[in-house]
Amino acid sequence: HMFSYMLRYNIKNNPVAYEVVGLKGVRTIKWGDYLLKIVREEYGTEDALKYVISYNKFTDPNNVPVGTEVKLPRLKEK
Repeated sequence: HMFSYMLRYNIKNNPVAYEVVGLKGVRTIKWGDYLLKIVREEYGTEDALKYVISYNKFTDPNNVPVGTEVKLPRLKEK
């Protein structure tokens, strides 16, 4: 599949930087879900992906099993 990605950039043309300021919520991985899809739905940007991976301490973010609870950090732009 070909996916088009819309990234939100600041004026320096870098991904937006965030800081974690708490827990936004939890999503359970269902069949057909993947982290990038959940991040896009929850945050409206891919810039949050690395924060979700780090917050959950995923060692292999490309292989998150169905049924896994994904904690969604509350993010604030730096």
